[in-house]
Amino acid sequence: GSSDQYGRELAGLYIPRGIVIPGIAKGAIWYLKIRLMPGVPCTCSECKKAMPGPGECPNCGESNKYRGVKGNRPAAIFNADMLETSDMCLFVEGEFDCMLAHQEIGDQVPVATLGAATNRPDLATWGRFFYGKRAVMLAYDNDQAGDDGAGAIASLTDAAVLAPLPAGNWKDVTDFYQAGGKLAEWIEPYLAAYESDAVFRLE
Repeated sequence: GSSDQYGRELAGLYIPRGIVIPGIAKGAIWYLKIRLMPGVPCTCSECKKAMPGPGECPNCGESNKYRGVKGNRPAAIFNADMLETSDMCLFVEGEFDCMLAHQEIGDQVPVATLGAATNRPDLATWGRFFYGKRAVMLAYDNDQAGDDGAGAIASLTDAAVLAPLPAGNWKDVTDFYQAGGKLAEWIEPYLAAYESDAVFRLE
């Protein structure tokens, strides 16, 4: 396919330059999200002006960090297939947090994400991944988007419970990890509490 400095066409889809994150569940590709690379030129998704790299557009203020491709169905659960392996699971804010947590504590608890806190997965399609869950732990950012994400999960299951990161100067799982935080030590008390019957539900 054709290509330019911002990306190239592959199999009829224009793929911007960056890290491709595939949202796959039950063998189907629900979305391809591209994390734009620092220092790689892009065009603003809103005003279409050229930018030297991802970030806030100097012209219109739009945040330019991620791109999708034509045909994406973004209201999907990233790493959904792993949820069927346990009666507990952990939801985090985004795919990079999810991949990191899966790498570090995936043997203790399956980790997934909605990909974007504003996504609202369809109960008929995604409810099955929550059947029989004792606890669906939520480790979302402490902001409006995080509240939205927690609300989206709570609408899919009555097993939603909060599992906030320890208090500190970090925004998300990745920040906590990069500051030297141990994900296994953070999640262990929650797993122990929710293994017992002392489960506190989100209202």
